[in-house]
Parts: sequence; structure tokens; C-alpha cells
Amino acid sequence: MQIAAPCLVEIDVRLSDLQDNLLEQTDEPLAYLHGGGDLFGALEERLEGLEPGDRIVVDLEPAQHFGDYDAERVHLVPRALLGSECGIGAQFEGLPGQPNDGVRYRITDLADDVAVLDGNHPYAGIDLRFEIRVVAVSAVDPGELDELEDDDDLPPSFLQVARGPGGTSYH
Repeated sequence: MQIAAPCLVEIDVRLSDLQDNLLEQTDEPLAYLHGGGDLFGALEERLEGLEPGDRIVVDLEPAQHFGDYDAERVHLVPRALLGSECGIGAQFEGLPGQPNDGVRYRITDLADDVAVLDGNHPYAGIDLRFEIRVVAVSAVDPGELDELEDDDDLPPSFLQVARGPGGTSYH
């Protein structure tokens, strides 16, 4: 069966920058609903029509994934506002002590009294290379479609990288 919306697809993915530095790799096939908005549009377009066993390499520029790095999304925050969760890599919805702006921030650096919180996705501003192997493609029963579109139990690691703006991301 060829990939065509809507269908369930399982893929193996190796994600790197264009200098071939490995960023992420699936340990087991990633399942996603093709046409369900789980992947970047440019990635779904390139997967359309492929069959199990097919392999592709897709290079995406920042405008096609998490956008350019935005220095205005970097903030210095007093460590006292962060409580016991104050460690590099810790994440916060919104800036502590301010109304939630809907952005996920992560601590990227710590000084004595200050933490650096970055609201950019870790891959913002980086050209990305997706090496993908299609593992399986299966039809979706129309009765299952609504259930699958709301499924947050799919493997989180790659989906957090692959979902475009509006999905589970830093934007």
C-alpha cells in the first residue's frame, strides 16, 4: 500500500544536521497518522506515494520546521523564581513570575543568581536532514480517524521534534 492520507504509517528516522551530526534517531518505528498534522508539511509531501521498504532523505530549512533562532525568546530570570526545578534542561510553560505566554522555555545556562531561559526550539535555525525508511503503511477505518487524530500516546521523542507550529513544540 502506498502512503496517502489518511493512513497509518510506521517509519524509522535518523535526524541530523547537514554536517551529519546525529540529533535524534528512532529506536523503534515511529507511528503517525499521515495527513493528521503530526509531521511538517514538507516531510509529509515527500512521504506521499511511498511504500514499505522505500527510503528517502529530506533536507529542511528552518522556515520549513521550527523557524529561525529568535534572540528575543531568550530571557534572564532570577533563579529564586525557579524553585527546586532549577537545572539546565528544566522546562517551563511561560516565564516564571509572568502571565503564561504559551511558550515552552528551557534553562540553557545558570549563573549565581540568574538562569537563562530560551523559548526557541532546540533545532530552531538549523538546517535538518531526515533520513527515513518506510516500515509499514496501513489503511485507517473511518470510525477510527477521530480517535487517532487525538492520540497523544504515540512515541513522544520524534513527534516533539516533527510536529509543526501549533503541535507540541516550543513555538
